[in-house]
Amino acid sequence: MGEKGQVSLEFILVTGVLFIIVISLFPYLSQQNVLNKATTMARDGGIYALSLLNMGYTTSFDQDISYPTDKWRLKDVEIAYAGEVNSLKIYNLTLKVGTGGDDPPSSESNIGKFLGAVATNYIFYGFNGYWTTVDSNLWANGVTISDYKFYVRVEFESG
Repeated sequence: MGEKGQVSLEFILVTGVLFIIVISLFPYLSQQNVLNKATTMARDGGIYALSLLNMGYTTSFDQDISYPTDKWRLKDVEIAYAGEVNSLKIYNLTLKVGTGGDDPPSSESNIGKFLGAVATNYIFYGFNGYWTTVDSNLWANGVTISDYKFYVRVEFESG
């Protein structure tokens, strides 16, 4: 008769320990989910913007944009913690774009701003479920999501 009570007590203890582990890991897992989602959305936005440029589509940033003559590709997306301002955790996302040529444009050029703005808009959409206007203000101001603020920058690399 006492053995049945022993098994249920052990089950309750094991379940309680697992519950405590899950609850203690939740903040870490939640933060990692937000960062992974932002990085993935920035990558999707960068690929979309590069595919538009590679196909020759015009943009709202057409002033002074020299369209790629070689096919450009997204090499990498990096995320870096940049500090905290007004209890917002600031993260910089960097899109590394391979230009294929020997003379890559400046990160502050209109084409860099366009790529950054589209990637920023994708982050906005990923967390809010609707699109916002793609313009240089969005690129410059970044996206605020609950306790996080994301800025997207573009670095061009030849080759």
